[in-house]
Amino acid sequence: MLSILNKTQYKAVTTIDRPTMVIAGAGSGKTRVLIYRLIHLIKSGVKSRNILALTFTKKSANEIKYRLSSLIDKNELDKISIGTFHSIFAKLLRKNSYLIGYKKNYIIYDRYDSEKIIKKIIKNLNLDKNIYRSKSLLDKISMIKNNSFNERNLDITNIYANYKKYCYQNGIMDFDDILLYTNILFNKYPDILNKYQEYFKYILIDEYQDTNYSQYRIIKLLSLKHNNLFVVGDDSQSIYSFRGANINNILNFKKDYKNAVIIRLEQNYRSTKYIVDVSNQIISLNKRKIDKKLWTKNKIGKKIKIYKAFSSFEESYFVANTISKLKKTKKLKYSDFCVLYRTNAQSRSLEESFIKKKIPYNIYGSISFYKRKEIKDLIAYFRLIVNLNDEESLIRIINYPKRGIGEVTLKKILFLSKQNEKRIFEILKNINNYKSIINIDQKILDNISNFCKKILFFNKRLDEDAFLLSKEISETFGLLEEIKKDKIKQGIDNVEEFFNSISTFVEDKKKIKNEEISLNAYLESLYLDLDLDYKFNNLTKESVSLMTIHLSKGLEFPIIFIIGLEEKIFPSILSISSQLEIEEERRLFYVALTRAKEDIFLTFSKNRYKWGKIVPTICSRFVKEIDEKYIKYIKNDLNNQKFYDPSLLGSDTNHLKEGMIVYSNSFGIGKIIKIEGKIITVYFNNIGEKKILNTKLKISY
Repeated sequence: MLSILNKTQYKAVTTIDRPTMVIAGAGSGKTRVLIYRLIHLIKSGVKSRNILALTFTKKSANEIKYRLSSLIDKNELDKISIGTFHSIFAKLLRKNSYLIGYKKNYIIYDRYDSEKIIKKIIKNLNLDKNIYRSKSLLDKISMIKNNSFNERNLDITNIYANYKKYCYQNGIMDFDDILLYTNILFNKYPDILNKYQEYFKYILIDEYQDTNYSQYRIIKLLSLKHNNLFVVGDDSQSIYSFRGANINNILNFKKDYKNAVIIRLEQNYRSTKYIVDVSNQIISLNKRKIDKKLWTKNKIGKKIKIYKAFSSFEESYFVANTISKLKKTKKLKYSDFCVLYRTNAQSRSLEESFIKKKIPYNIYGSISFYKRKEIKDLIAYFRLIVNLNDEESLIRIINYPKRGIGEVTLKKILFLSKQNEKRIFEILKNINNYKSIINIDQKILDNISNFCKKILFFNKRLDEDAFLLSKEISETFGLLEEIKKDKIKQGIDNVEEFFNSISTFVEDKKKIKNEEISLNAYLESLYLDLDLDYKFNNLTKESVSLMTIHLSKGLEFPIIFIIGLEEKIFPSILSISSQLEIEEERRLFYVALTRAKEDIFLTFSKNRYKWGKIVPTICSRFVKEIDEKYIKYIKNDLNNQKFYDPSLLGSDTNHLKEGMIVYSNSFGIGKIIKIEGKIITVYFNNIGEKKILNTKLKISY
């Protein structure tokens, strides 16, 4: 079975009983090594239940399970703990939640809901929301939790304290809490740590370069007893420091684990020789790295193409036109192409160009399915039924569908809750006891009482089938009818798809012995999977992929375009003052290059709009770092033209003639094909005809 491995892959798979780090270069067969490592452990007599395999995305975990399913017995596969850090340790915490002061039915909040809590705290503390922004505050709190920063050293002590208190009182954990409380549990209760050290004797970690301090500590503690730690990663692809990932975890592996062995996978199976050589050359310029040199037996391939545009518009049209031409002449599919950019904002002009050229495209990282209103409303009902203390969900749905509970009534209820030091649901449940105090119509009081009775009715049935229960909840509260009233097909389709996901979850869990199919189990699974994985789930087969480079990691395409290669864009303006951050930007460029199998186009613009003004740009240092022998410049036929400003000649158009070569800051170089007073029709190289004012043109001389 191991005969399909190359020599270094074989060594990685068969080295056991000591800490092992596999430096897996891009396209070197990393997943294959993980798969066969798991098989080898089982064939060597290791019990399946003693193996833990941790990944960063559900997609990666599912791929491992899928590929293993045809290679080992299903009973063996089901016993292996394979999953993301958050999914594995959320299960572990739920079994031991009483030790950290949480009830078993705690709810996991996503970032959207966590930001809502922060906004509420900012309001309660009378802080200026323009200064204290929920997103940046949550980023700081995340850094505190994941990297053991002391909150007393940051200007958010009071906010963080209130956030912790709110989450604890409401039975809420966010994603970072899962890792934080796992660390607390292991450090505070040695017997619990020992139990899981004995249980997880063999530990495998994927994408080790992406681990933060919290994950590093958990791995360190779990592997301390048996030392059977196997990590796979690539320091050259460490690009998530903004999420707390610490490249030192992979760079210092040998220091952290005595007797550790390092194995380098350097044969690239993905890309042509030109692409591999350019990638090697770029990453070699970084100082903080583990030495390696990728090589390939693949064909030499094509040189890296570089195109200099006059504006972002021209750059985008060049990309669109090139894709159209290559698809026709090379008989390619739209799905063979991917356009990468540094920031999401760069996609706008691309979209315009693609629409005009009728090129189908898909943008990774658009609004998540689960953040759409109709889905958030359904989830809020489910979460409240699971956890009656989930006040964010309660406030969201208390008047949906409408029950006559407006803002004034809600304020009265919240006042009662605060004055009596009772949970909001507790007040609602006994609302008739307060009718003399709050002066609410009896009809509204009856609506509130009926609402609470229904919630409690379902709260007592939490062990039932999640799909059947969720359908009944939706029908009982009239949620489906409410959505149908809007007469928006997309909303109805979304709800249908949502229930499909619950049904699939239940059916999948039924196939595995002792797996929960409850509503709470579904919600936990849902929120653990929402982070990065949605980007992979909504692609059509016949479309060009547009995405940030960060989202492209782990993917591959025959032809890659990397746009916006200018200083202050790529590398980012936020990184140019720090050598460490420039090295991460260079790693990001390396990741972009290594997504390509056959061909790469690099583009940059001579001018770009900034806050409505045209600003000249400087070509990215990363383009300049590529050796000339690997480059082919795509020439614009009119690149060598010189221009002067016609405004010097006055506002008349007598100096303009049909056939004259002109230049526009917005659209680049073109040829005049028609003159109608001050309106000039120009044919531009990459965007076709445009009507433009004569004062907006410069003239060739």
